[in-house]
Amino acid sequence: MKQHGEWKVTSNPIGGETLCATYRIFDTNKVDHSGNREYATPYVRNRKYCEVVADRLNGKYADCSGLDIDELENLRITLNQFGVWDKEGAE
Repeated sequence: MKQHGEWKVTSNPIGGETLCATYRIFDTNKVDHSGNREYATPYVRNRKYCEVVADRLNGKYADCSGLDIDELENLRITLNQFGVWDKEGAE
């Protein structure tokens, strides 16, 4: 039976800058590789955004201060896709 891992932030140097994404291991019984990862976000410049997404998807409180309006809207969309959106937790 597949067991998903906790949501985490990964980072990679891409095009001369470090970009981050939020992901989890799809099947914790298997090795971590690109085919065994589920991504909640694309690679973005703002690590804090990815950390907030990971915290909220893991059911933890996340301080959203410092995120711009577009990031907050993307957060709402992402969390809604995974069924964890609630207004109070994201403000």
